[in-house]
Amino acid sequence: MKNALTKLVGASAAVYLALLCGCHTASPNSFVASLKPVRVYDHRGNLVVVQAITNGGERGRYITSSLSSYRPRDEDDGFKFGAGTSLTEQKGLAAEYRLGEMYDYTRSQPEH
Repeated sequence: MKNALTKLVGASAAVYLALLCGCHTASPNSFVASLKPVRVYDHRGNLVVVQAITNGGERGRYITSSLSSYRPRDEDDGFKFGAGTSLTEQKGLAAEYRLGEMYDYTRSQPEH
C-alpha cells in the first residue's frame, strides 16, 4: 500500500487504517491525510491522529471505530477529550469504513 499516507505516517499506520476500515481504497487515507497528521497510531482499537507534539505531550484527533468496544474517557492513558463530532455525515465515510466519532484530544506523556 504505497500512497501519500504511507509516506507521511509510515507503513504500519497505513496498514492499521486499512484493517480498521476494512477497505483497500484511498478514501480513508485521504480523510486522515486531510487532518495533516504528524503521526498516526492505534489506541484500544481506535485511531489517533497526532497533529502536534510539544513539551512531552501531543494533541490532535481521536477517531473511534464501531469495531472497538472502547469509548474515550478523560484521564485514560493520559488522554483528555473535547466534544465528539459524528462522522456519519462525512460523505458516507462512517458507514463504509466503520468510523464512529471524532474527538479533539490532548495527551500527556504518551507511551509509544
